[in-house]
Amino acid sequence: MSYNFSSEYLDEIVINIITRLPLESLSRFKRVCKLWHYAISHPNFLLKRESLLLISLELERDKCPSLYSIDTQSFIYSHPVPWKQKKPWEEHNFSYERVFITNSCDGLVLIGLDTNLFLFNPSTNYFIKVLELHRLKYDGYSVTAGFCYDYSINDYKAVLGLVHESPDYGGAFVIVASLRTKKWKEFRFPFDLGSADAGPVVNGRMHWTVRHPSKFWFSKAREIIHFDSRSNIFEEFLMPRPKHGDENGVVGLGVLDGQLCMARGDVRDEMGYENKFRSIEVLVMKEYGVVESWTSLFVVSNSDLMVNLYYGRLTPLIFTENGEVLLKIDKEKLVLYNHRGNSYRNVRIPERDYYVEAVSLDVSLVEPTDCRWSRRKHRRLGSRINYLRKAWDSDSDCDLDSDSDG
Repeated sequence: MSYNFSSEYLDEIVINIITRLPLESLSRFKRVCKLWHYAISHPNFLLKRESLLLISLELERDKCPSLYSIDTQSFIYSHPVPWKQKKPWEEHNFSYERVFITNSCDGLVLIGLDTNLFLFNPSTNYFIKVLELHRLKYDGYSVTAGFCYDYSINDYKAVLGLVHESPDYGGAFVIVASLRTKKWKEFRFPFDLGSADAGPVVNGRMHWTVRHPSKFWFSKAREIIHFDSRSNIFEEFLMPRPKHGDENGVVGLGVLDGQLCMARGDVRDEMGYENKFRSIEVLVMKEYGVVESWTSLFVVSNSDLMVNLYYGRLTPLIFTENGEVLLKIDKEKLVLYNHRGNSYRNVRIPERDYYVEAVSLDVSLVEPTDCRWSRRKHRRLGSRINYLRKAWDSDSDCDLDSDSDG
């Protein structure tokens, strides 16, 4: 991996050595000098290892979620829950009515707890509140959440898609906030937001999947879109040629060996009355942005792992050291899949009744210090949203910066 800051700050050989060191050693090396502290804390300084963060949510509401991590040796570890270890804001008594986790970016994730968004680095246990959104306290909203970095302003951004179960009442809209300014703004989303599934950040861009806008709500055809963090615009992404016809049945996005990957089913090949795909192909984009570089890695054909044609999800997460790939099947099942033998083994989570969110991430020491939430300075920004929806055909984006709280 190349680092665009290496020639200016650290020698390439030094970088190659220290990226392989344990986290404890790197934490000490940050104190050697300002140069090393800056370089090791830089977002581009990612260690040569991957891990997986799991957030296990019990089916019974109002229960505190559990955190686990899995390494490339497929060992699962209980991870300290940061908001239980320390209470930086004593007035927060979480109800856990709404909990979500975003994709990773520079080894960081956003965790949503009730109306609060927290920035979390699982490698260092760095955990700070960065945003509030009072609209999250209202029932009826489903949330699609994303997280990315805008290099044009050197700041991270949260992207939330909110869809109300009664659209005429609550609407469906995408809002974006800079972690530094804390201001939420609404932007156009020219796709079916109700069908959106969040995906990973690759090559600096966040990727989601949506139902094709020209298809009916029950269509099996789904496509990839990507988010330009500079312009705050979602656009269609380059898709491989479908196996048959003109429809790709994308059922999951992930990152394998640093490359964008997708799982897709053949929309014309199904298991009869069960409404499941007969097989699912996993592809990677070898050269980002080059449509011809989409390459088939393997095909999942084990009938136990097939998902529903219309709403099922199969997400590739990470390769293990022995060549297995960790897959998430819908939200209820994690398996280690041997694509050579078409066999699998279940990954056991200690909770009995749960569903799971999984995020693959690079290990890093990034700990942004300029985006901490201040109750005194920012307490009004979480509610300063104008909920009187502007017409979708308006020529301008909607600045959600009024004093109304609905």
